[in-house]
Amino acid sequence: NTDGGFADMLAGQADMVLATREVTNAETNAAKAAELGDMTQPARSRIVGLDGVVPVVAPDNPVRAVSLDDLARLFAGQILNWQEIGGPDAPVYLHMMAAESGLAQQFMRKVMGRSDLQLSETVVRHGTAAELVDAVAKDPFAIGISRFSELGNARRVALRGACGMDFAATRQSLKTEDYPLAMPLFLYTPARRLPKTAREFLAFLRSPAAQRVVRRVGFVEQQVGEVGIERQGQRLANAIALAGEETPLDELQRMVTVLRPAKRLTVTFRFETGSTRLDAQSRGNVILLARLLEAGYFGGRELMFVGFSDGEGDAAVNRKIAKRRAAAVRTAVTNVATTLKPSELSLSIEGFGEALPMACDDSDWGRGINRRVEVWVK
Repeated sequence: NTDGGFADMLAGQADMVLATREVTNAETNAAKAAELGDMTQPARSRIVGLDGVVPVVAPDNPVRAVSLDDLARLFAGQILNWQEIGGPDAPVYLHMMAAESGLAQQFMRKVMGRSDLQLSETVVRHGTAAELVDAVAKDPFAIGISRFSELGNARRVALRGACGMDFAATRQSLKTEDYPLAMPLFLYTPARRLPKTAREFLAFLRSPAAQRVVRRVGFVEQQVGEVGIERQGQRLANAIALAGEETPLDELQRMVTVLRPAKRLTVTFRFETGSTRLDAQSRGNVILLARLLEAGYFGGRELMFVGFSDGEGDAAVNRKIAKRRAAAVRTAVTNVATTLKPSELSLSIEGFGEALPMACDDSDWGRGINRRVEVWVK
């Protein structure tokens, strides 16, 4: 588990830690005291793959989606019967990983924490995700919290916003961070010379072969894909359904006209809650995209950094803010891509404000999902 991994590294019993969460302040301070370096610095960690926190039920459970608020209330013991969320008239049985696991800690922070709720004492704890999904799959009235990489015979439950948008955990939605509970896999290393085997392993992680292994074992690889606008019908349908006076038809038409000849890359840039700082996965995406640019991966093509906003405030102001965010992300990427020559590639910016919402604007997490910078290539 993640807690144990950091404890072993601090005790000098491990050369690296694979974590499903970011290092805590206490662990950072302990690492500094042990002269292992500042674990919050980019040189001390990297993202090696992607995963997601996923609610799961038995295959014959009829519930297909649940809101984050109801998910929190379920695990707080405030919803005791499936009937309250559209299921059968039956009691709810809760399953969760051990408290020291990174998965459980991510769920507590991202789901229970945002609702300021405590976990029910009736939750059944499991030592491994495999044990958890096996128990849930056998019980039609159970719900558990597992990983995208460990579903077994259980079935994923989508997350639903109050305005009716559903978010299913898929490889694409985890890469783009469109799924609200995406979970990067961090590899932390101390600031000391590592054994040869460890150094060779770190070098291997940079190779395409390593990403193939990541996918083979069930995680989501970081290989960048391209998604045409014809495969984004649900997003466009949401944009039309939620358009109001501040997002007129001509603005939607302008957006479609600009984006139709291009394809969206599966790297998205989002920001920490209440901050202009990129979140952990997005900081990793800066490095990932910069390396691709330096390698000439998009040679002869145009990359558009496209900013979007939430629906709070004036639409014209939001478009300007979105465009400034796009410019800031472009600058962050080019600052890392030090060997990229401006003449080798066109890097433009655009801003559409609140024209293409990914989530409902009725919550902090929904607004956070909508505030983003996408990258389109043509």
